[in-house]
Amino acid sequence: KIYEQRQHEQDELRRREQQELVRIATSSAVIEGRLGEAAQMINEVAANLLLVERVSLWLLAENGRTLTTADLYERTARRHTANTSITASDHPRYFDALRVERAIAATDANTDPRTSEFATGYLSRHDIISILDAPVRVAGIPTGP
Repeated sequence: KIYEQRQHEQDELRRREQQELVRIATSSAVIEGRLGEAAQMINEVAANLLLVERVSLWLLAENGRTLTTADLYERTARRHTANTSITASDHPRYFDALRVERAIAATDANTDPRTSEFATGYLSRHDIISILDAPVRVAGIPTGP
């Protein structure tokens, strides 16, 4: 009985995931390339399906020296914000890690050497404990607009 219940829950989650992927792929924001709107939709779907508090899309600019939010979604508050920036000069270990690692999975972001530069500011201000960051790459290089 427990196995059947878990199987039903997994099937339902897969069905919801499929529905959301179709909704995103067929949305006018995605089709017409309206990045801000598309990012909002994608971030909401990701936060709700993964049951995480914050999901964001950051864009790399200034020859890889600045990251700026295209959208950051906070699930509990149901709030979108944008245009927060961080720089390589203030966070060199993080930017180095973005360049060489496929993803940054920091279980304790306050002590992980790749993300600890954010501990006293960004992480504590937003009560963030763990981070999963995955750069988008083109030809193996992290990219932005």
